Amino acid sequence: MYGPGLDVDRSRDQKLDPYRVYFVEVCSFTFEFHSLDQLRSCLDYYMQKVHPSTRIPGKDLGSYGGDHWETQRWYEKLPMKLLNNHCRPKVVKALERALSDFMT
Repeated sequence: MYGPGLDVDRSRDQKLDPYRVYFVEVCSFTFEFHSLDQLRSCLDYYMQKVHPSTRIPGKDLGSYGGDHWETQRWYEKLPMKLLNNHCRPKVVKALERALSDFMT
């Protein structure tokens, strides 16, 4: 299930600074996206059956703004149940359908 993008106040004049937030609910979890590019990135991630290591190379730690125990990428914060063989196809299908609907 998904809902339309909801307007979020960023300025006093919405005509100058429109902003939409997109929600997609699947497998008892609600995704929140602040752009369609975020939704596409998430869809790309869930389309992969096998994911690379989540370990961040030492040379790249500066790009994440902290020491190795302080850094956490967006996909590491998601519930692991969404990656199992039962939920992942449902997530992919819901994200694909939402992206298609949100683009129209």
